[in-house]
Amino acid sequence: METTSTHRLLSAANGATALLGRLDLGQLPALCALHIGANHRRGWRIGVAALLNGYGLSELEQIDAIRTWAVALGGVVRLDEQATPDEHGSHRHLAALVDLPDGSHFEVWTHLVRVSLSVPASV
Repeated sequence: METTSTHRLLSAANGATALLGRLDLGQLPALCALHIGANHRRGWRIGVAALLNGYGLSELEQIDAIRTWAVALGGVVRLDEQATPDEHGSHRHLAALVDLPDGSHFEVWTHLVRVSLSVPASV
Protein backbone atom coordinates (compact mmCIF):
# COMPACT_ATOMS: atom_id res chain seq x y z
CA MET A 1 0.00 0.00 0.00
CA GLU A 2 1.34 3.43 -0.96
CA THR A 3 1.87 6.02 1.76
CA THR A 4 -0.20 9.07 0.85
CA SER A 5 -0.27 12.58 2.22
CA THR A 6 -3.36 11.55 4.19
CA HIS A 7 -1.36 8.77 5.88
CA ARG A 8 1.43 11.24 6.71
CA LEU A 9 -1.08 13.71 8.17
CA LEU A 10 -2.66 11.01 10.34
CA SER A 11 0.75 9.76 11.43
CA ALA A 12 1.75 13.29 12.50
CA ALA A 13 -1.54 13.72 14.37
CA ASN A 14 -1.08 10.38 16.15
CA GLY A 15 2.52 11.25 17.05
CA ALA A 16 1.50 14.62 18.45
CA THR A 17 -1.36 13.04 20.40
CA ALA A 18 1.00 10.47 21.93
CA LEU A 19 3.52 13.19 22.82
CA LEU A 20 0.90 15.43 24.43
CA GLY A 21 -0.58 12.44 26.27
CA ARG A 22 2.69 12.03 28.18
CA LEU A 23 2.67 15.64 29.43
CA ASP A 24 0.86 17.26 32.36
CA LEU A 25 -1.02 19.76 30.20
CA GLY A 26 -2.54 21.47 33.23
CA GLN A 27 0.93 22.71 34.17
CA LEU A 28 1.71 24.14 30.71
CA PRO A 29 0.66 27.43 29.09
CA ALA A 30 -2.67 27.16 27.28
CA LEU A 31 -3.04 26.47 23.57
CA CYS A 32 -5.88 27.84 21.45
CA ALA A 33 -5.63 26.21 18.00
CA LEU A 34 -4.11 23.23 16.20
CA HIS A 35 -3.08 22.96 12.55
CA ILE A 36 -2.08 19.68 10.92
CA GLY A 37 -0.33 19.99 7.57
CA ALA A 38 2.77 21.13 5.73
CA ASN A 39 4.66 24.10 7.11
CA HIS A 40 6.83 26.25 4.85
CA ARG A 41 9.02 27.25 7.81
CA ARG A 42 10.12 23.63 8.10
CA GLY A 43 10.77 23.03 4.39
CA TRP A 44 7.17 21.93 3.74
CA ARG A 45 7.50 19.04 6.18
CA ILE A 46 4.28 17.61 7.57
CA GLY A 47 3.65 18.46 11.19
CA VAL A 48 1.30 19.67 13.87
CA ALA A 49 1.42 23.32 14.91
CA ALA A 50 -0.30 24.44 18.11
CA LEU A 51 -0.89 28.16 18.65
CA LEU A 52 -0.05 29.49 22.10
CA ASN A 53 -2.96 31.34 23.70
CA GLY A 54 -1.17 34.66 24.02
CA TYR A 55 -4.27 36.66 24.96
CA GLY A 56 -3.31 39.09 27.71
CA LEU A 57 0.35 38.00 27.74
CA SER A 58 3.19 40.45 27.34
CA GLU A 59 5.93 39.66 24.85
CA LEU A 60 8.20 38.50 27.69
CA GLU A 61 5.46 36.21 29.04
CA GLN A 62 4.97 34.74 25.55
CA ILE A 63 8.70 34.06 25.26
CA ASP A 64 8.70 32.39 28.70
CA ALA A 65 5.66 30.30 27.71
CA ILE A 66 7.39 29.06 24.54
CA ARG A 67 10.53 28.24 26.54
CA THR A 68 8.39 26.30 29.03
CA TRP A 69 6.88 24.27 26.17
CA ALA A 70 10.33 23.61 24.67
CA VAL A 71 11.56 22.16 27.97
CA ALA A 72 8.42 20.03 28.40
CA LEU A 73 8.67 18.72 24.83
CA GLY A 74 12.41 18.06 25.04
CA GLY A 75 12.73 20.28 21.99
CA VAL A 76 14.33 23.54 20.93
CA VAL A 77 13.25 27.17 20.63
CA ARG A 78 13.43 28.65 17.14
CA LEU A 79 12.96 32.30 16.16
CA ASP A 80 12.51 33.40 12.54
CA GLU A 81 15.57 35.25 11.29
CA GLN A 82 13.58 38.03 9.66
CA ALA A 83 10.49 39.91 10.65
CA THR A 84 7.46 39.67 8.36
CA PRO A 85 5.83 43.06 7.70
CA ASP A 86 2.07 43.52 7.82
CA GLU A 87 -0.37 46.44 8.01
CA HIS A 88 0.27 47.01 11.74
CA GLY A 89 4.06 46.66 11.88
CA SER A 90 5.95 43.38 11.74
CA HIS A 91 6.05 40.02 13.48
CA ARG A 92 8.48 37.18 14.07
CA HIS A 93 7.51 33.53 14.46
CA LEU A 94 8.75 32.02 17.76
CA ALA A 95 8.26 28.29 18.32
CA ALA A 96 9.10 25.39 20.59
CA LEU A 97 9.87 22.60 18.13
CA VAL A 98 10.40 18.84 18.45
CA ASP A 99 10.78 16.15 15.80
CA LEU A 100 8.39 13.20 16.06
CA PRO A 101 9.49 9.57 15.50
CA ASP A 102 7.81 9.38 12.07
CA GLY A 103 9.86 12.32 10.73
CA SER A 104 7.13 14.92 11.15
CA HIS A 105 7.32 17.67 13.76
CA PHE A 106 5.28 19.24 16.54
CA GLU A 107 5.53 22.90 17.43
CA VAL A 108 3.94 25.36 19.81
CA TRP A 109 4.20 28.83 18.33
CA THR A 110 3.37 32.50 18.71
CA HIS A 111 4.05 35.74 16.87
CA LEU A 112 6.12 38.43 18.52
CA VAL A 113 4.63 41.65 17.17
CA ARG A 114 6.39 44.97 16.70
CA VAL A 115 3.81 47.70 16.18
CA SER A 116 4.74 50.41 13.72
CA LEU A 117 4.29 53.86 15.21
CA SER A 118 4.29 55.77 11.96
CA VAL A 119 3.33 59.41 12.19
CA PRO A 120 0.71 60.46 9.63
CA ALA A 121 1.79 63.14 7.19
CA SER A 122 0.40 66.57 7.99
CA VAL A 123 -2.39 67.74 5.74
